[in-house]
Amino acid sequence: FFFFNDTATTEIYTEQIVGSVRCVQETDMKLCNQKEASYFDWSMAILMISATLIVAYGARQPLVQVPEEEGGGTQEVQAFHAIMFIVLGSTFLVLMYFFLQYIETGVTLFISFTSTVATTFIAYEIISSIPNRPNFFSKEHEIPVFGTISFEEIVSFILALCVVVWWYVTRNWILNNVIGVSIVLVMFRVIKLPNIKIATLLLCLAFVYDIFWVFGSTHIFGDSVMAYVATKLDVPIKIEMPHFKDEPIPRCSLVGLGDMVLPGILVAFAFRHDKILRTASYYFSGVFGYAVGIGLCGFILAFFGVAQPAMLYLVPCVLGFIVVSGYRNKQLGLLWKGCENQGGEETNTLRQNDDDENKVQIDLMSATTRTQK
Repeated sequence: FFFFNDTATTEIYTEQIVGSVRCVQETDMKLCNQKEASYFDWSMAILMISATLIVAYGARQPLVQVPEEEGGGTQEVQAFHAIMFIVLGSTFLVLMYFFLQYIETGVTLFISFTSTVATTFIAYEIISSIPNRPNFFSKEHEIPVFGTISFEEIVSFILALCVVVWWYVTRNWILNNVIGVSIVLVMFRVIKLPNIKIATLLLCLAFVYDIFWVFGSTHIFGDSVMAYVATKLDVPIKIEMPHFKDEPIPRCSLVGLGDMVLPGILVAFAFRHDKILRTASYYFSGVFGYAVGIGLCGFILAFFGVAQPAMLYLVPCVLGFIVVSGYRNKQLGLLWKGCENQGGEETNTLRQNDDDENKVQIDLMSATTRTQK
């Protein structure tokens, strides 16, 4: 995983291959911990469809607005963050490759803590959206150190803690997926791309990063560092599913969280700009590009039986489809600069033109009505 550091928040990214891996039977639970890929299984198709649906749903969620006194705003990705993605992400992978046995427990506990926070957030949103819930759910209580907390927040934390502890003890793949999806949905709510320029830098660096550490690292370290760390580190940094077909050694298909978060925040950017620019093409272009990219990755994996770096397929498809859509709409310049924060002259002019057109239509309707009378 990789850290995005900011004075207000610290966010965790996970970068992972898409592939199929061996499973070992332990106390009736399937634990994915080997790196060999296998040929097609329907679990692979289900995971790819699930990943697409998660991206499509998560990209439509509103960003979390943090009060100014608590740091303010969301975590907006800048060029510095994109570059540090390569530096810190690569450093972490090398450390995990050589010293995994010494730091695995600490990393697992840290990710378990982060998983509890993310799952609490999602559990709170679910509970608070229940209609006609008892009034005592909204009642607040004063708790030392933590301050004023509502009963909803307490229940959400207890549920999240139970899920994470249960996963930690059993390593059940279903609980792993619940935690993984929660982390992804939280990332969509707190990470924001300001424009296509930063998105291109981030995704292109992730493109190189993924390919090098999956394929290129074998020439330096004698092994795929990404595949080794991803399969040896048994933490919820991926969603997985056991194969349906009977095999001498049970296997699981998996999709990394980073393969949903990184392209997904670009799809979220597209969704917000659809509303700003009053179009309906960028979001659907991004979702369609993601479906094509993840499907192509799965096809290549099943055909060759070798784990694939998903960014090799996702970056050209998602970014390419959105850029082509912007070019066709003659709005690529607006997407490149971004319209959310600056409220630039071009955006204001575009909105003013739309308002003028609406006024003309209203005037024409009024004139037609008077003529009919």
